[in-house]
Amino acid sequence: MGEVRQAITWCEKAVRLNARRGDRVALAQVYNNLGSIYGELGDSSRAAKFLRESIRIRERAGHSGLATGYANLGEVLLQLGEFDEAARYVERALALCESGPAPAYLRPDAWRMMAEIRLAADEPAPAADAAREAIRWSRGLDDPARLGPALRVLAEALAEVGQGADAQTYLEEAVAVLEPIGHPLELARVLAALGRQLDKSDPVAAAEYTARATALFETVEKDKGRR
Repeated sequence: MGEVRQAITWCEKAVRLNARRGDRVALAQVYNNLGSIYGELGDSSRAAKFLRESIRIRERAGHSGLATGYANLGEVLLQLGEFDEAARYVERALALCESGPAPAYLRPDAWRMMAEIRLAADEPAPAADAAREAIRWSRGLDDPARLGPALRVLAEALAEVGQGADAQTYLEEAVAVLEPIGHPLELARVLAALGRQLDKSDPVAAAEYTARATALFETVEKDKGRR
């Protein structure tokens, strides 16, 4: 419902109750939820703290949600610029996707995260390989919400190695995928990337895409402020 502060309050109450009862499994779930909430709020340091505690408990218990916890922490560490550690946790998530129970959506998410990490670490070729895996799994699941971001990361990686025409094609596909499903933040990222890609070849179109991206980013920030 977007009432994030209320969610935090209730999660904190749940932490106290589960700690009092000694229910470590439930406590790990609440810590994971708090990590996800703080991650959405952009408080990556606090998010990492809760996610690490959730993982610590789940590792001891062999909990089935461990793969998701690894992926969530990897994404937060990416935001903190801890690329090597982020990659290690995402690799653990992918290993569990291969060998144990994990939700179907996690594999494309984890591959897309790996692509983001490699791209941020100035490794465009491995980033492109990881993005292609994310695209493959997203298409297999018929999941446009995950396909759009994966297409964007592949495009950004290709642009880094001088494959501008292919990058533009993938970005245009990402726009077509994301526009109908109402993901403003991801759509804004794609539009911004398309604006950068077209900046030299078609500055008028580039300006239009950039303006659309800016408007969407502003909408997302306003929604965060209301939370």
